[in-house]
Amino acid sequence: MSSATGRPVEGPFAGSSVPAASSSGPPLLARRPLPARPPISWLAWAGIVAALVALLPPVGTWARRWVVGEAIQFSLLAYVVPPLIVLGLAPATRRRLAAWPRLPRRAGPPASGAGRLAEGTPRAERYRFDPLQDRPGRGAFDPAAARAWIALVVFVGVVALWRSAAVIDALARREPLILLEAATLVAPGCALWLNLVDSGPSLAGAGRPRRMTMAALAMWSIWVLAFILGFSGHPMFSAYHHRAGSGLSALSDQELAVAVLWAIPTLAMMPVVFGNLVKWLRS
Repeated sequence: MSSATGRPVEGPFAGSSVPAASSSGPPLLARRPLPARPPISWLAWAGIVAALVALLPPVGTWARRWVVGEAIQFSLLAYVVPPLIVLGLAPATRRRLAAWPRLPRRAGPPASGAGRLAEGTPRAERYRFDPLQDRPGRGAFDPAAARAWIALVVFVGVVALWRSAAVIDALARREPLILLEAATLVAPGCALWLNLVDSGPSLAGAGRPRRMTMAALAMWSIWVLAFILGFSGHPMFSAYHHRAGSGLSALSDQELAVAVLWAIPTLAMMPVVFGNLVKWLRS
């Protein structure tokens, strides 16, 4: 018996009459192409549903009546909707969005752990904490890092704006402003999460130390604002009216709002911090 290539078959099947596979025929085990992943998954739709939950009754009604209701609405729009939408996008889509806008890159010596290792740097230096680990080189401009830090600064600034007492009072008195709040929280939030989510090998994504730093700063910023609200010792909002002896008092309402502003951002950001920390230490 001979094989399809003309060479004699050796082994236990040398004298058998089993027909050999023809090289011109179809393969015995044809590989089926994997189905293409849809551009968005159910997580993105869950983000849209979360946005509707935040804007429509009963949460929308609670936000005009109690400070804790407004804190729930704010936290959903700023810390729940953006990660769900970004995680629901395909990795290739996330990489394309994270690489926008295009910024010029100036060449420089490699400064990442792999680059230093290739140049003969001691291996111990690989584990030195560097928030800008993946930039092209010391003193060189990195567009990915610039976009990431700009996204963080814009997000923190927008969060601080919408948590100010005057703006919260305006939201309680003028309900259409919530649409402006939703747009200005979700868009910068998505831009931030594009730099926090692992989208595969790409120069557009932030390195793990940078992701940890950015997630921690985004979380600590709302913690500070909640801390100021919780320890104010007096009602900070004039648009919310609390009757003595009925329902929540003004201070109790604010304290519950503080708990919401600590809990939801922590649940959103802590997995990013510790997940990237574990993967970075194992690398």
